[in-house]
Amino acid sequence: MINKTFGFKIIPLACLLCYFSILYLSEKYFGSYSVLANYIGLFSIPYFLDLKILLCGIDSIRNHQNPYDFCHEIGHFNYPIVWMIFTPILFFSYSNYFLIGIGLIILFYFLVFQFIGKINLIEAIIYSLFFISPSTMLLLERGNSDIIIFILMLLMLHIKNNVAIQTTFLLIISMLKLFPIGAIIMLFVHRISNRKMVIILSVFAFLFSLYVYLFFDNIRLVSFLTPRPYGAHTYGLGGIPSLIFVHFNQFKLLIFISFMIGLFIWLVFFYKKIKPLLNKMTMENGLVGNAFFMGAGIFILTCLIGFNWEYRLTFLFFTLPQILAWVKQKMLLSYFVTGLLLLVVWQNFISGVIFYFFNFRFYEFFAPFFVVFLFSFFLSVVLHNVCLRFFVNRNQKLVQ
Repeated sequence: MINKTFGFKIIPLACLLCYFSILYLSEKYFGSYSVLANYIGLFSIPYFLDLKILLCGIDSIRNHQNPYDFCHEIGHFNYPIVWMIFTPILFFSYSNYFLIGIGLIILFYFLVFQFIGKINLIEAIIYSLFFISPSTMLLLERGNSDIIIFILMLLMLHIKNNVAIQTTFLLIISMLKLFPIGAIIMLFVHRISNRKMVIILSVFAFLFSLYVYLFFDNIRLVSFLTPRPYGAHTYGLGGIPSLIFVHFNQFKLLIFISFMIGLFIWLVFFYKKIKPLLNKMTMENGLVGNAFFMGAGIFILTCLIGFNWEYRLTFLFFTLPQILAWVKQKMLLSYFVTGLLLLVVWQNFISGVIFYFFNFRFYEFFAPFFVVFLFSFFLSVVLHNVCLRFFVNRNQKLVQ
C-alpha cells in the first residue's frame, strides 16, 4: 500500500514551479516561452496545438460535420471517430482549449503526486528529472490526447478488486487510441484463477476485434493521416534499422530481416544473463505491481510499432514506483535501468548539448540502442513473471 504522506515531494514540486516560471519569464521578456524552452530540449511549437486539433474535431462532430475535412487550418484531425463520446460535454470545446489544457496539466500532476505517495530524497530527485524531462513536457506543451489517456489509466488503476471492470475500462481507453491495449499484460499477473483470466481475456479480445472490424475503415483513415515520426523526438525499435537504411537503402528487406533475427538472438541472450537477478527482484502487490506491468506493456507494444513521438515515453512513469522499490532493495540491475530510463526521456536535451559542444549527433547513434536495452529489460521482466505465475498456479493445482 502506498503511503500518501507528503515527504520529499516538495522537491519535484519546487522543480516544476521553477520550470514553469522560466517558461513564463521567457514568454514575458523574450516574446515567447520557446526561446528558453528550446535550450532545455523542448523544441516547442504553438502550445496546446494537438489539443486544439482534437477539440476542433469534437466540435465538428457535435455540429454534424466531417472532422477529417473541417480542421485543416489548424492541422489534420487524426483520431478515431470514437472520440465522439466527449461531444455531450459541452465545455469540451475549441473555445475553451486554454482552460482545458491548464486543467489537464493540473489534474495530471495532482494524480501522479497522489500516486507516488511518500518518497525519499533519491526518489524525489529521480521523479523531478522525469517530470521536467523533454518527453513529459512535450506531452503537456502540446496538450496531446495521450495526456487524457494517461489520466484515464491512472484512474483505472484505482478500481480495486474487480478485474472485469478494470478490463472493461481498458477496452474503452484502447478504442480511443490503440496503443493502451499493451496494458492488458497486467491481467496475467492478477491473482485470479487461470480459468477466470482466460474468460476475461477472451471476452476482451472478442470485443476489441469486433471494434476493429466495425471501425476498420476509420482506423485505416486515421493511420493514413498520422505522420510517421523518425529521428529526433521519437523512440521505438525502428530506430536502428532506419539508421542503416540511410546508407544502404537498396537492401531494406535484408536489413530488416537481419535486424529481427539479431534482436531475437539478443533477447534470448539478455534474458539468460539477467534471469538469476530477476529471481531476486520481487514484485510489489497492488497498485505498484499493476502499474509496472501496465507501463511495461505499453512501452513494449509502442516499441514494436516502430516509431512513436517521444511524449509517449511519459507512460514509463507507471514503471517507476516498482523500479525505485528495487533500488531500495539495492538490486544492482535497478540502478542501471533507472539511469537508462532517464537517459531515454532526456535524449533530446542530451543530444542537443553534445551536438553543441562536440558537433556529434548523440541521438542518432546511441539513443536507439538505449531503447533496445530498456525494451529487453521490460520484456524479460514481463515474460519471467508471466511464466512464474503459470508455474506457481500449476503447482498449487497439482498439490490440491
